[in-house]
Amino acid sequence: MILKDKQIQILKKIVNKLILHLNSNKFQSSITNKNLKNWKPKTLSKNALPAKKILKLIYDYLNNTISTHHPHFFNQLFSGFNFYSFLAEIITSATNTSMYTFEVSPIQTMIEVEIINQISTMIGFDKSLDKNFNKRKTFIKANEKKNNSNFIQNSINGTFVSGGSNANLIALAVAREDFQKRNTEKKININQLRVYVSEHSHYSFEKAMIISGIGLGNLVKIKSNSKEQMDVLELKKEILQDIQKNKKPFLIGATSGTTVPGSFDDIFTLTKVAKKYNIWLHVDGSLGGAVIFSKKYKKELLNGLEKADSFCFDAHKMLGVSLICSVLLFKNEKILKKVNQVKADYLFHHEELEASCDLGEYSFQCGRKAEAVKFWLSWCSLGENGYQKRIENFFALAKWCEQKIKKSPNLELIYPVFSVTVCFRFIGKNNQDNEIINQMNLKIRQELIFQNLYMVNFTKEKRNNHEILFIRLVIINVDLTKKILTDFFKKVEIIGKSFF
Repeated sequence: MILKDKQIQILKKIVNKLILHLNSNKFQSSITNKNLKNWKPKTLSKNALPAKKILKLIYDYLNNTISTHHPHFFNQLFSGFNFYSFLAEIITSATNTSMYTFEVSPIQTMIEVEIINQISTMIGFDKSLDKNFNKRKTFIKANEKKNNSNFIQNSINGTFVSGGSNANLIALAVAREDFQKRNTEKKININQLRVYVSEHSHYSFEKAMIISGIGLGNLVKIKSNSKEQMDVLELKKEILQDIQKNKKPFLIGATSGTTVPGSFDDIFTLTKVAKKYNIWLHVDGSLGGAVIFSKKYKKELLNGLEKADSFCFDAHKMLGVSLICSVLLFKNEKILKKVNQVKADYLFHHEELEASCDLGEYSFQCGRKAEAVKFWLSWCSLGENGYQKRIENFFALAKWCEQKIKKSPNLELIYPVFSVTVCFRFIGKNNQDNEIINQMNLKIRQELIFQNLYMVNFTKEKRNNHEILFIRLVIINVDLTKKILTDFFKKVEIIGKSFF
């Protein structure tokens, strides 16, 4: 017996505690330093702790954690609780396997490939995919006599990764490898390589430039147009200038759902630029890529996606799958394996038929948790229609917030609402100095958190030679309602007015 009686009793107690934690109406956004200081020194020791002590530590952990599942949590680009994703976490942790080879993760491999193939079909990346992968047993029998051990080697054009930042890094690495292989006859210095992103792009592109060795100096941030999209005319101008300087443009990083304004770059127009100059187009849809599930917004916001070279999105954001669950896809179904495949006889056994299913040969990672199972069970529980309803409700609530802000004389809208982020600030009825307004909005945010009312984030930007500080409200929790949002804006105004 794996589980002993005492362990079963502990498990039952923890489950009961978790139920109370998740069902509690109490919102916790402020954890005092005093509580953490009392807790920290009592954890690690040379000797094993008794079960009762460990159980107490678990209770302390739950009592001192932020309520990210609560609909009052607006602080990040994730929020909420997904029951079936939670079940998947339990199952995958209990079965404890890794995704590098088919022989240790057979059903997990089938699940991951099913999701990758399905999403590839949805976005138009599926033309070369092997539709028979999910009929593996039949196919194996038909090919056993032929000793064909590579029956799906060209059918996997994506992988699950540890977040959108990692997806952008891998896309950049693959794009560079593709560029270098297309230019083998030319001597290209790494300092000649150029990458183009929007000024609103995620900071992970900067980190990718550093990690890849290309350097921040070769990342060109393109100004935005009136829709907060990458300005295509500015992009063309920068590309031409770089070509004249003997620079080598190799990647355009479009963003679908920018971190602050929530805007979507014009993919359709960017594909034309990429094609004209033979540049790889990667679409970072970490936030907004989930609109592939919405018939209403997919055509409007992701038009031209099928012509991009790579695409990523986070299922742990709009779709509510528990952290981390990110997918990276490539149009060329051969390139991921070409870039990743290295000799490792102790792990990948090409003499055996099952080796052709080894996802480790498509991934930068070796050991990798079966994150796809979370997405799979969540998708099964909601269906594409459920995801569509969820996303379109978020967009509608965000637009409702926009109107709420416009109607208030005390609030100022910073950006038009493009998707699920609502950027605004409290200004009061009287014209105040910009620095006073900045301090006031920071205090509003802090009071909301310290009073355990709401947790919402803020950011700063340059406007008219002044730095402005404003609140970024994220509409991404499935339990969020107009009633809750009405109370949130009411609290913002009450706290704001109290500072006069």
